[in-house]
Amino acid sequence: MHTSYFSFKKQAGFINPFLCGATIRKIFTAQPRELVLEVDSAGNTLFLVLSHHQLFPGLFLLSSYPERKIRLQLFTSLGDKTIQSLSLAHSERMIKIDCGDAYLLARFSGPDTNTLLYTTDGVVHESFLKNISSPLPADFDNPPFDLQELHKYHFPPPAELTEFLKNNFRVLNNRMIREIIFRLTIRVQNGTEIPYQEYAGQIIDQICTEMNQAAAWKYDLDGRLKYFSLFRLQHLENDVSCHGRTEPDFNTSWYSFSRAMMVEKMAEELRTRIGTVLRRKKEYLAKVRHGLEEADTLRQKQDQARQTGNLILSNLHNIKPGVSEVMLENFYSENGEIIRIKLDPKKSAVENAQTFFSKYSEEGIRQRIEKNQIKSRALREETERLAQFQSKFDQAESVAGLEKIEEQLIRSGWMTSRDPKRGHSDREPSGIIPKYPLDERHFILIGRNGLENDRITFQLAGRDDLWFHAQGVSGAHVILKSNGPLTPGKKLIEQAAAIAAAHSQARHSGLVPVIYTRVRHVSRIRKQPPGTVRVSNEEVIFVVPKDIH
Repeated sequence: MHTSYFSFKKQAGFINPFLCGATIRKIFTAQPRELVLEVDSAGNTLFLVLSHHQLFPGLFLLSSYPERKIRLQLFTSLGDKTIQSLSLAHSERMIKIDCGDAYLLARFSGPDTNTLLYTTDGVVHESFLKNISSPLPADFDNPPFDLQELHKYHFPPPAELTEFLKNNFRVLNNRMIREIIFRLTIRVQNGTEIPYQEYAGQIIDQICTEMNQAAAWKYDLDGRLKYFSLFRLQHLENDVSCHGRTEPDFNTSWYSFSRAMMVEKMAEELRTRIGTVLRRKKEYLAKVRHGLEEADTLRQKQDQARQTGNLILSNLHNIKPGVSEVMLENFYSENGEIIRIKLDPKKSAVENAQTFFSKYSEEGIRQRIEKNQIKSRALREETERLAQFQSKFDQAESVAGLEKIEEQLIRSGWMTSRDPKRGHSDREPSGIIPKYPLDERHFILIGRNGLENDRITFQLAGRDDLWFHAQGVSGAHVILKSNGPLTPGKKLIEQAAAIAAAHSQARHSGLVPVIYTRVRHVSRIRKQPPGTVRVSNEEVIFVVPKDIH
């Protein structure tokens, strides 16, 4: 009920006496989708807040406005103008602020929610949210709807009443319809000698009386603030998990409820956003862990490949040229079972055997083990960080606490910023930039695209970290960072350079020149794509590409 037509009607009636004859000092915005009119009313400063938040729209009259930096002043032509009246237009949730030769029209529903400045001839002069000139509804100047008008209609039985009310009265929302039917059903169940149509009218009168009071009703569900209404919600009061209370001031209560719900919504969105990042990180680490477990069987796979090669050589006379598979007895097994071996039909049996012998070379296994050692260190570190973030997330109760976790995740490279001025958009594939330890004190960051190159170089790297890039070809930015004051030695520089070479267009070359320098000597080039940089004081090192992935 907090965003219903009747809430706006009641609020307009409350605010109008305060604004009628008031002088506009300025109109400004201090936070997104919220317009504020600062007025002088009989020597008192008041603030009319027009909130166009999609989930919690409303208008509120405040004696003080929270100290915020004014982002923008609008509708300056209304400065020093006198407000003639504030009223509700007949169309749902539209407020008209009449200033004589011009008026503001605040539309709080539909896709065109906005505040527009009209001249008396109906021409849009200025807009708040977007530059549009929505036509006025045909029923704009009609009198506001009065719930008492329901007396004119013949009420059908309760089973048919929902459809009847929805089809004939669009200003009645679902909760009001539910309350009318609930009260009507209770009366029917209890039995009464009053004719059905008459006590249906009495219920409408009850609700009108409650709505005309200055009070409001708030309801907690399972201990949390959930509902706000202009009248009693008896259908909720029967629920033992729902607790209702009366608030003496509708204006103040509506404002506090909307703000509380906005904070709760922010917390919910943050929880969803952070929870998704942590869940995806957990899934990613599980895949890495599974890959490392499979890699631990390299020696076993090498032995199996050699056995297969020997089986082929031992059965050369049984293998016909051009076959794609062969069934052979495995004499290495105690049971001597028959196994299927796939072959390359374009190769001879000897060549196929040689393929199995060379499939797991000693050099290949040695390089794979070195890569796995790096990945294992990274996996341990990332798993520990994930556990720390998960613990903080599970204990966070406030928006401030969740925002702190979000900021830490952004700084760590696990999450992208929602503010485009602070980071990149959520359209990036994952937002996670892994850290790969080279030893106990040094690790590297690798950019996977232009946006990530830009991000690791200018957001995640320190000025004294080392920056690497393959010379003369497109490739990833690679950052070598230190946990402490130690300067990376020659071996670490060669490792980082080899990784940069492997993440470039020259990855298949035998020897690749890689430039490196301190991050302080790397700068963006204006009006160029992300990741395009200018480098100075660089050195060149020649390395063999080595991909840690």
